[in-house]
Order: sequence, then structure tokens, then C-alpha cells
Amino acid sequence: LQLCCNRLNGSIPAELGNLKKLTVLALQNNGFTGAIPASLGKLTSLTRLDLSANYLSGAIPQTLKNLKQLTVLDLRNNSLSGLVPQELKDLQGFRYDNNSKLCGHNLSSLPRCNSSIPSENQKTVGTGTVNISSDPVAVPKIPESPHLSPSCNNCSSSSSSRFKIGIVSAIIAVVFTATVAIVSLVFALYRRRKQKISSGFETSDSRLSTDQFYHYKDDFSRKCSSPLVLLEYSSDWDPLEDGGTGMGCFRFNLDEIEQATNYFSDKNLLGKNGFSSVFKGVLRDGSPVVVKCINKASCKTHDIEFQEGLKTFMQIQHENVVRLRGFCCSKARAECFLVYEHIDSRSLSQNLDSQSGGGLDWPTRVMIAHDVAKGIEYLHEGLAEPIVHQNISAANILLDQEKKPHISDCALHRILADDIVYSILKASAALGYLAPEYATVGRLTIKSDAYAFGKVIFHLLTGTTKNNSNLDNSSSSLLYSSIKSLVESGRVEEFMDPNLNGNYSVLEATNMAKIALACTSELAYERPAMNTVVRQLETGIINLETPDDC
Repeated sequence: LQLCCNRLNGSIPAELGNLKKLTVLALQNNGFTGAIPASLGKLTSLTRLDLSANYLSGAIPQTLKNLKQLTVLDLRNNSLSGLVPQELKDLQGFRYDNNSKLCGHNLSSLPRCNSSIPSENQKTVGTGTVNISSDPVAVPKIPESPHLSPSCNNCSSSSSSRFKIGIVSAIIAVVFTATVAIVSLVFALYRRRKQKISSGFETSDSRLSTDQFYHYKDDFSRKCSSPLVLLEYSSDWDPLEDGGTGMGCFRFNLDEIEQATNYFSDKNLLGKNGFSSVFKGVLRDGSPVVVKCINKASCKTHDIEFQEGLKTFMQIQHENVVRLRGFCCSKARAECFLVYEHIDSRSLSQNLDSQSGGGLDWPTRVMIAHDVAKGIEYLHEGLAEPIVHQNISAANILLDQEKKPHISDCALHRILADDIVYSILKASAALGYLAPEYATVGRLTIKSDAYAFGKVIFHLLTGTTKNNSNLDNSSSSLLYSSIKSLVESGRVEEFMDPNLNGNYSVLEATNMAKIALACTSELAYERPAMNTVVRQLETGIINLETPDDC
């Protein structure tokens, strides 16, 4: 049950304790008040309980110690008070930071409890405290009268003894605390050394654990609609140091990203190139993500440009565009991490280049063309400022389990250094996606995206992203003149994917080929706008004349 970041308020319903088969209860980043229901202790199948970033108060229920399957208990950023149950201290995933009134025994980050702090099983009555768990009768504690004080014939010696005991206790406490701190630091450094991040930038391992930097900024965490937390910083790179950027809702903590990717384990590595590495991971709330790690040297050097690029990411929300969950900029690692939703399948190019055609039948290919066109139309017309993707390709179109397409790497060029963008464009040109006008004017427009989309349609028709041997010129990419000649002569079957086994509509295939021809015109002004393409795909009415929206 994941209800995080919905601005819910009021008390947490005690009836949740009746959901006996519940394994995850995530209520973080809401506005819940009151006490944690003791009934949650009945959720014996629970493995993860996240109540962080709310306004909860009162003691931690003793019943939570009954949750034997629990691996994560996150109570950070509340107003909890009283004694932390001793049984919870051994829970590795127990987080309780920023609850200033909590106390506990053998918990190094919490003060020890004293007699003035009532536990969950105690209630204050008048000036005394009654333990309601052991005595059925509530009897107030009567303060001692100064006239009834015990005999004190040896008060001075007793005071001296207590003073000596206090000094010894203080020394022991200091030594113990120092030992714990040293051991924690050594462990943190060891853990850092085991991390393997596939990037060209080497950083020092001699920094403190990110746990010591983990905290929320209330102005963000209380108001945001995303379960993300503050940036982690520890050296000299801070592209967002001015604050007030409005991006707090999208900020991850480095510690959370490290845990999500199993500290960037090689087993989680999905791929890498000259400027980034991509890892799969799972967030604390159980949702799968993909983390793109980009080193500092590959990012824009001007902070304002970098910030504006990140703001662009935040604006993109469309069903056919891969959604950005958040980001993190780590000064210690000199890297930026982009956290995307995980599309659990392969890219369009991987599907088409497989021997079976990736199981893409004709209706699926028509649907993919239509949905990709809608996604590009959104980038061009659905935002306050048009976004030119610049790198649309079959490899950047991800298909989920239902074969629904999602365009990836949208607006990525807005945070990358110019030389990195140039290298990406060179690769795009080599694959035939780069519009020809770039060679003369040196810039890309929305019509450049239309050109790349036309190439994608060619791939859907021919069934491959590689050179097609069915065309007259098999030594080069799909040729405009070859396709046009075959379409005009009514011989579309000569370039159609053999994996379709003839199971396609000749009329639809012809119409799609005409759209691809219009999109890949040598002259940018002759290419249709993407809203026109969407309309043509939906109606089947194709016009190869110069479009009226130029």
C-alpha cells in the first residue's frame, strides 16, 4: 500500500492493522498527525514501514517489536518522543533522524532516557508518573517532604563518592563514543572503496558517510508531491547552491541512490558510453528505476544553464515519454544522477533487429508509430517552450511489456557540455537520423525531429534498423528515392519486413511510407509538423504536397 506524497492529513487509521497480508506500507511525505497506531504491530507480514516526513507525535508503539519480518522502519522527520523500544535497535533499516524528543539506551545518536520522560506504558498524573502496565490502580507519586528526608550522617562522603563515580562514567562514555565513531568512519570508508562507478572521473574515498549529511529541508519535503529528498554535498561542486530553484521535489539523496543500485553494483549495470553509465535499481518504496550517472566533466559548466536544463526535465509529463523521477548532484563524486522510471523491456531497435522481429505484429507497429508521434508532438507543442529532442532513434524508444513506446533521453542535451552533444550528434548522423540541414546551418529544429521520426517509420516498415538488403542500394541507409519509387509503383511488399509474413494492410503500409517520405524530405520546410503527422496516422488521409504549416 503506497500512498506517499499525496498530501493526506489527519490521523493514520487504526484499521490498517487489519490488513494482515500487507507487506509494504508507505505513507511518507504526507501530513499525517497524531500517534502511530499500535494496531500496526499486527501486520506480521510487513517488511517495509515508511512513515517519514509527516507530523506524527507521541511514542513509538511497543507493538512494532512484534514485526519479525520487518527490514525497513523509517520514522524520520516527525515529532516523535519518548523511549525507543530496545528491540528496534538491531533493525538494520531503522531510521529515526530528526525526532528531537526521542531517547533510548545503547543508541549512539539519541540521548539516554531519564525518569522525567515517560515511556509508552506510562502516563503523567499530576506531578507524578504512574506505570499503567504493571499496576492496575493509578496512584499518584507523592513528592517527598523536606521534613521527611532520610538521615544524612555521612552526606559529604556520599557526595564525594557520587562525584568520583560521575567522573569515571563520563570517561567511559567519552571512550565508548569515540570508539563507535572511529569504527563507523572506518566502515564508511571501506564501503566507499567497494563502490564501482563506471565513469572517467576518479574521486577520493576519504569523506564521511552520506548518512551524516542526510536530512530533509522542511520547506521542500512538506510541500512536494514526490518522495525525494535533499541533495547530498561534501566538496566544491554545487550547481544548485543558490537555492530557491523550485526543484526540491525532484531531489534525491546520494545515500538513497547508492542503496537503490546496490552501491552501483556491476550486476545492476545496464550499459555505458563515453559520458555516462546506466544502472537499474529499486527505491525504498519498492518502485523500480533506472539511474543515469553523468560525470561533471560532461555537464554544462555554467550553473544557470545546468539549472535551466534540470527545470526542463521537470516539466515533461506524458504517457509516451520516459518520466524523470528525480536527480541528485554529488559534489564528492562530481557526478549528476538522473533517476527515471524503469521501462521493463527492450528498445525498439532491439526488438526489430531480433530474428523474430521482436514479436511486433502489424497492429503493434501502427500503434508504436502513432504513440511516438504523439510523444514528439507533446515535446513540440505541449509545453510553454518547445523542446527539440535532437536524438530521436529506434534505440531511444523503449517498449514496455505491452509494447507501448516511451521516448527516452528527452532534453538531455540541455545539461550536457557542448562537446558531448556534438559527439552524440555525430553518432546520430552515422545512423542516418540527423537531418541534412545541420551540416549547413549548424542547428536543429522541430523539423529535425520530424526527419528522425520518418527514419523510425522506415524501421517499422522494413523490420530492421540496419542496412536493408531489399532496397536497391544495400550498402547505405534507407534511401528516400528507393522508398519513393517503390511506393509510387505500388510495390511496398518489396521493402516490408519478412517477419510479418504478409500479415499487414497494404493501404496502411503505403500511407505510413508516404508519411515517412514527407518527414524525411531534404528540405526542412517541406516536412509536416508533428500534429499533422498524428492527424494523418489517425485518419489515413495523406498529403505529400508541401504542408500548409510551414
